[in-house]
Formats: sequence, structure tokens, C-alpha cells
Amino acid sequence: MPIEIYGDGSNTRDFLYIEDLVRAIRAAASVPGIGGEVFQIATNEETSVNELVSMLTPVLEKAGFANIAIEHTGKRTGDVGRNFADTRKAAKLLGWKRQKEIEG
Repeated sequence: MPIEIYGDGSNTRDFLYIEDLVRAIRAAASVPGIGGEVFQIATNEETSVNELVSMLTPVLEKAGFANIAIEHTGKRTGDVGRNFADTRKAAKLLGWKRQKEIEG
């Protein structure tokens, strides 16, 4: 089964390591006086879908998935071209910043 990429894969997202997200949730639950605040929890960096697939393919191959096919299909209606977050508020009010880098 191929990895399906909508469009040309140049669209970007702000991918986050799950343990960094959990730390942010814990901080938001324990810092006094921030009830009702909204935070962007992310890396502050854009990574294209193509870049992410390039990083994942060797990991998948090492796990035993050989000859991984990549299939580009039509762009989805309404899909956002670029997406990344500003985490300065989380840093200021929660003392939070990401710890894990996306590794290529």
C-alpha cells in the first residue's frame, strides 16, 4: 500500500513530538491563573509533507517495509498551503518549549 500525498507535497505543517504536547498539557493544567487561555503548541517551524516522508521512509524500511511507494493524488479542496504556529505565549505563560527536534 503506497503512502498517499495529496497534491505535490510542498504544503507545510508544524509537526510536534507527542511527548512535547503532553508536557504542554501538563503545564497548562498546573500553572495557576491561566484558565481559559488558548495556546499554540507546536515547533514554530514548517516542515513540508515531502520532507516528512523523506524522513519517515528510511525508518519504515529499517522496520521491514521494503520498496515503499509514494503516490501523489489530487490536492484536497480547501487544503492549507502553509501552517505553522507561534509558541511565544506558551513559553511566556507556561514556561514551555519543545524539546524534541524532527530528525531527518
